[in-house]
Amino acid sequence: MKLSKEDIQIIKSLIAKRGFTHVDVQYEILDHVACKIEALREENPNISIEEAFKQVHASFGPLGFSVLEDSYMALIQKRVWSNIKSEAKALFSSIQILYPLGLFTIIYLLANLLRDRVDFWLVFLTSLVLFTVAKLIYFFIKYHFKQKDLRKYRSYQISSISLVGTAPFLQFYIHAMNYIEKKNPVALDHWLGSIFIFAILVWITYSFIIDKVLNKTVQETKKLQELYQELG
Repeated sequence: MKLSKEDIQIIKSLIAKRGFTHVDVQYEILDHVACKIEALREENPNISIEEAFKQVHASFGPLGFSVLEDSYMALIQKRVWSNIKSEAKALFSSIQILYPLGLFTIIYLLANLLRDRVDFWLVFLTSLVLFTVAKLIYFFIKYHFKQKDLRKYRSYQISSISLVGTAPFLQFYIHAMNYIEKKNPVALDHWLGSIFIFAILVWITYSFIIDKVLNKTVQETKKLQELYQELG
């Protein structure tokens, strides 16, 4: 039996009362639960939405919808990484790859130009930190303040955590290289330095696609959201 607008509203309210705070997780659970309730009402048209909801919730055992929440949070995380791969592939196959390559070239040439007066890697680190700070400010102003509704999306949290989390890793990496340089500068110049430069290029490329990744992931939830808003 097809659910009415009132039925959808009741289900959405019951799910929210269970303490699920992420919008994208809520709608994934709503989609799953609504299908289960429709099946129950096919068997018993007289069953109330509340009772059907209780039965569906109980069918997941003592943990209830927490099982679904864990599953969908993992699914959203997988979706984010899948979108990262697809957007990176799209970037490398378009003329827009010139943007990260251009920025990387500027940082590299600047570090090379100043290497007689300042340590080459120190310039790289400073440039990277400045770029990271600028990107974080832009990211949080755009999404955390201007689009406040996105703060309730799990995909936003994953994207922002990955953006913030990469910078400390690169800082640790450069300190490790400074230590190795004192021990064996030849190894640093030949292969470890190349790895570090590649890591910076990857980081810059990632920072250029993170907005598209977030928007693409959120849009997948928006489609589901629009579907149930039409119904409810």
